[in-house]
Amino acid sequence: MNETGASQAPRRGILLMFVAGMLLALGVFSVLLASRQATDVDVAAARVVSGCESIVELPTSGRYLVSVEISGPSLSAEQACREIPAGLRSGELESVRMLSPTGSRAEIPVAAATSRIVAGGQRASLGVVEVDVAGEYEIEVIGAGDVVVTIGADPSGVRTRGWWWGIGCLVAAVACLLVVRPRSRQRGGATETNQWSAPLAKDRLG
Repeated sequence: MNETGASQAPRRGILLMFVAGMLLALGVFSVLLASRQATDVDVAAARVVSGCESIVELPTSGRYLVSVEISGPSLSAEQACREIPAGLRSGELESVRMLSPTGSRAEIPVAAATSRIVAGGQRASLGVVEVDVAGEYEIEVIGAGDVVVTIGADPSGVRTRGWWWGIGCLVAAVACLLVVRPRSRQRGGATETNQWSAPLAKDRLG
C-alpha cells in the first residue's frame, strides 16, 4: 500500500462513521416523526354521533379507519346534532352505515376490537373501509345512548412508512460500519504478518 492510500484510509473511515451516525439519527427521527404524524391523523378523524344525520367529507380515495369512542372529549351542539359530554361513553353501538356520493351503501360490522389511546380519550377500531371515490359520505351511526364513531385516514399506513424508512437507514448505517472494518496491511503484494516461533535449543543462552 502506498503512503497516499495509507493516509487516506483513516479519513475514509472517519467519513463513513460520520455517515453511519447520520443515518442512524435519520432512522430514529423517521420513526418518531411517523409516530407523531400517525397520532395527528388519528386526532383529526371526523366524529359522528348516533341519532344524527352526518355528512363527512372524505378528501381522497384510499383506506379509512372507522373506530368507536370508549371515552373522549365533549361535542357541542354545533359539532353534532346534540351536545355530548366528555368522559366515558355510556351508549351501545349496533351498526355503522355509509352512503357514498355514487349511491352505493356499505355497513361496517361491529365486533370486538383492540383499543388504543388517542389524545383526549380512548378508541376501539371497528375496521378499515376502502373508499374508491372522494366526496361527501353520509354516515349513519345506529345505537342506544351516546355513541360516537370516528372515521379518518388510516394511521397505520403512516406509521408503517416511517418504520420502513427507519429500517432502511439502519441497514445503510450497518453497511457503512462494515466497510470501516480493520484490514491487514500489505507490503510488496503479500500480507504482512507478524510470525513468531519459539527459539531452537542451540540458540538459547547458557
